[in-house]
Amino acid sequence: MLTHLSVEGGAIYTRAFSLARELVRMGHQATVLASAARPGPGSMQQVVDGVQIECVSGTRLPGLRGKGYDPIEVLGRLRWLREVGCFDLVHAFGHRPAVIVPASAARRRWRAPVVVDWADLWGWHGIAAERSGLGRLTIGVLDDLLERRSRLTADGMTTVSSWLAASAVSEGVPEQRVLHLPPGAPVDRIRPLPRPVARRRLGLPQERPLILYGGLSSFDRPMALEVIVRAARSDSKLCFLLLGASIAAHERELEQAGVGDRVLRLGALDYATYGMALSAADLMLLPLERRTMDTARFPQRAGDALAAGLPIVATDVGDLGGLVAAHEVGVICPAEPSALASAVVALLRSPSRRRAMSRRARRLAEESYAWHYRALALLGFYQNLLSECSRERDEAQTSPRG
Repeated sequence: MLTHLSVEGGAIYTRAFSLARELVRMGHQATVLASAARPGPGSMQQVVDGVQIECVSGTRLPGLRGKGYDPIEVLGRLRWLREVGCFDLVHAFGHRPAVIVPASAARRRWRAPVVVDWADLWGWHGIAAERSGLGRLTIGVLDDLLERRSRLTADGMTTVSSWLAASAVSEGVPEQRVLHLPPGAPVDRIRPLPRPVARRRLGLPQERPLILYGGLSSFDRPMALEVIVRAARSDSKLCFLLLGASIAAHERELEQAGVGDRVLRLGALDYATYGMALSAADLMLLPLERRTMDTARFPQRAGDALAAGLPIVATDVGDLGGLVAAHEVGVICPAEPSALASAVVALLRSPSRRRAMSRRARRLAEESYAWHYRALALLGFYQNLLSECSRERDEAQTSPRG
């Protein structure tokens, strides 16, 4: 499994590692090839829960490191492939050169099928269109080209959402070679803790309503900030827990709105502390806007919230809205800041409703949404793809040449 992110690098790495971890538990061997978190010569190895993690270093330039376009890292990954044994299958989590170039090399060397995971809409219908200036003309153009090419040349595809799965099929990928594989819930790594205990360990106020916002992407933050301001003004006790890196412009906006002191910044957390933060909160805010880019997404944080038994306030956009509504694990509302803020305040005022949602969320995570079930589906997909590719090779070798 290849990802251009580091072991500290967010949802895509978590997705690859979580699936690999479950496959190892089933008796298979899995290796995750990632970027090194810090620059340095050579590669680094570690084994985590039976998964072999290989971290390849690249350039020291922070603008390239860990972005998937670093030529030094691409060469390092190709060198690593030449030194290791044979793999039966390669799963490329993304389309950038640090992922797709070594994946193509592995296909040529071992005749191993390549599966491409499609988790975000990076091309002109998605993130590329949201970029501005030089970023649109460089990274935007490359992302659009490579994303489309990776889909058309893959032997199989996994997609994070039903929208992406349908798009892959409409673009010519055979339906039997597309697996809709939503995010899973890490039920053994995130377990609900009593809220007072979690808050005490994190030094958070016991009596204040706490809303967790996980950051999502920079494209969603403007609406989220407006929701934070509106909700904070509606409830004088309400506080927000913000995860991820602090952004100076957003900090100023909250201060100017007079709610800066109502935001508690936890920053980047290790997995254990992250699970504790989920247990400390009263609900999670997951706002997606009504646009193609967000319709195509399915935030990994939703699976984390289910594992923690944390109710979700989300918009009626994409698969996330359908999940929340179908299983009553939170509240969905129109993709408008005023509607989201009202939903947050109303749910905070109904503790019995939140408790019922919490129980349903954890039960859903354990019974059908855990990463174990995602890996079972993936294993069946792998096996079918390996059989089909083997049969095609045999037919090509035995067919008469014209």
